[in-house]
Amino acid sequence: MTILNELTSSIGAKLVGVRGLLHVLDDEKDLTPIEIEFAFVDRKTATIRGSGNGASMICESKQLFPVQMDDLGALVVEDFSDVEPFSGSTGLALTKVLEIRSKRSPEDVIGCTLVFAGKKFSILNIGDEFHLFSEIPHALISDEGLISILTL
Repeated sequence: MTILNELTSSIGAKLVGVRGLLHVLDDEKDLTPIEIEFAFVDRKTATIRGSGNGASMICESKQLFPVQMDDLGALVVEDFSDVEPFSGSTGLALTKVLEIRSKRSPEDVIGCTLVFAGKKFSILNIGDEFHLFSEIPHALISDEGLISILTL
């Protein structure tokens, strides 16, 4: 079993869309998503969020919903399907999911790489903030001691 089970259960399914949960305060939107939702043709939804420990991530079968937080602002849901590195992924079948771990904390899944037919992207949780990549820079792989593990 893997922490990314909700994603691995959709291997072979086509991606329908990607949405992000963003924080808005005083009309200023933080463009770094707090959570990322992947919707597949099979009606399965996999949502990735930080676990709160500053490094690892959790994947759940849930949809994103906006939240009004009064003085603390709001959480809004926006379509990320055309945002890099996700653009061009909709309509493609998910072929592989790779867990990304750090040699510093090998028990934590700190990211994932989703591989589609002809497209891939990675999501890393560093300091409880998501970083999105078409290709993870080699310097970051070296500095963070990243290793990828194929999930089944």
